[in-house]
Amino acid sequence: MKNSWRLGVVLGLVALGSALSCSDRMANSDNVGAVSQELSTAQTRILGFEGVAGSGGDWLGTSVKVQSGTQHVEGSKSAAFAVTATSAKITSVPLSSLGQISNKVTLSVLLPAYLRGLSYQGQVGLRLDSPTAGVFNQYYGPVVFTNSTPTGTWRQITFNLPAADVNALSTRTYSDWRRGPS
Repeated sequence: MKNSWRLGVVLGLVALGSALSCSDRMANSDNVGAVSQELSTAQTRILGFEGVAGSGGDWLGTSVKVQSGTQHVEGSKSAAFAVTATSAKITSVPLSSLGQISNKVTLSVLLPAYLRGLSYQGQVGLRLDSPTAGVFNQYYGPVVFTNSTPTGTWRQITFNLPAADVNALSTRTYSDWRRGPS
């Protein structure tokens, strides 16, 4: 049985172009050595938003239009989202076990220029769910964008994961997946 988990990114933006970069090493603390592992081609494609468009896309949208974008930070593509309701969300297809992960998940966001000056430009959050790993619909965020948030330029957002979730996702083999936020 394929080991998998779902990564859900909750969106509350009118539009968002993004690329996710996932660290492939554990954070060091107290002179503990770092462990690294290469991501598979599929994991890199999914976490890098390289294959979002079409019926075989890696990200499923609810109340959001998902399409491939040409502006990017890494790789050759990004994902562009047009939110159609406040309950908008995107959820990845299942991912296999990642091995050792970092306690930080970073997301690069490009807010479109037409949001400049608005008091509320949207928000983004992260939701992880893998019941067999002991991670149950965990939500991190939101990061709220306001009129002081730069538009038209990439901005990196970091979500800090608690040690219990990092340990569970780094050391357990998981074989189930559930949908992200509802």
